[in-house]
Parts: sequence; structure tokens; C-alpha cells
Amino acid sequence: MIQPADEAFVVLDTETTGLPHQSFARVIEIGAVVVGAPQGAFHPCEPFQSLVFPDTFEPTRSARAMQVNGLDPDDFFFAPRPAQVQARFEEWLRASGVPDADLFAWNGSFDHRMLERSGFEGLVIHDIRRVVRDMCVHAGLRKFRSLSAACSLLRVPEPVEGRHRAVTDAALAADCWLAARKQAGLA
Repeated sequence: MIQPADEAFVVLDTETTGLPHQSFARVIEIGAVVVGAPQGAFHPCEPFQSLVFPDTFEPTRSARAMQVNGLDPDDFFFAPRPAQVQARFEEWLRASGVPDADLFAWNGSFDHRMLERSGFEGLVIHDIRRVVRDMCVHAGLRKFRSLSAACSLLRVPEPVEGRHRAVTDAALAADCWLAARKQAGLA
């Protein structure tokens, strides 16, 4: 399993209209932050955040996901298409000084599948949840499954507003990695 290295890496998150087993589900938001390892501080660049126009949308079938992320179809109806968002994301990586950084997500396989299905190409996304879980076990802490459970276990405060929005969840996943690294005595 690949782990964040001694150089900066990127943690991203997506918001979607459903789950991978639902053929109609697509990415409607992507957010990302740069973490400057090994010091474990957030990179001083601005985070990346963009809504994404899905190539298909089924309001009735997407209702549950829309409740979770708080987005409304009006929010992304005029958003850029996936290819445009990917080009902006790659430009943000270059402008942030990390064009070849490893990409991580809380549930890397989920985000990777959903981004591919939505038209994003060539992104390799690693699972930071497993890295955090392994560090917690190494530090004698119990296992967890969700980002909220990891935040609770590692005493990472969750924001009152903005939860289940892509850039906020990307930052929370990065905070969990930083806290787990400290708990495991690696920071």
C-alpha cells in the first residue's frame, strides 16, 4: 500500500449523486488540499474546489445523496463539464507547485471509480483511510470505518458547517492523517 511520502501530497474528495453500484451516480463536486509532508502542515496554496456538471442526472434516484451533501441541482446545472474541471484541477496542481504529487482520498477506490465514470481520465488515487487506520492500530487505537469515526477517535474537530462538501472532507481526511501520524509517533 502506498503511503504519503516525504514530499507534498494531495488529498481530494468528491460529492456524488449516488453510490458506485448505482449506474446513474456521477461526481458533482471535487475538492482538494495540498499537505506538505514530512512536516505535516497544510501547504500555503488555496484549496481546489469545483462543482461538476454531470452528464446524467436523475433527481428522484439521487434524492438521498443530495440530502447528504446539501447540494441542489441548481447548484451544478451551470457548472463546468468534467474535462474542464480536470483541466482546472491539473492547472491548480501545477500552480500549487505539486504537478506530480500523489493523490489520496478517504475512500480512494470510491472516488477513483466515480471520477472515471464521470469522465475524468488518468487519475491514480490512493486510499488514505487505510494508511490512517494502520497508523491508529500501530498506536494502539481501535479501528474505524467512517471519516466521522476517525475524527472522533483522533480528536479532530469536525466543522459545524460544510461537512459533506468536497473541500471540507478533503481537509478533514488530511487532518486525520496528520493526527494519526502524531499518535503513531511519526511526526
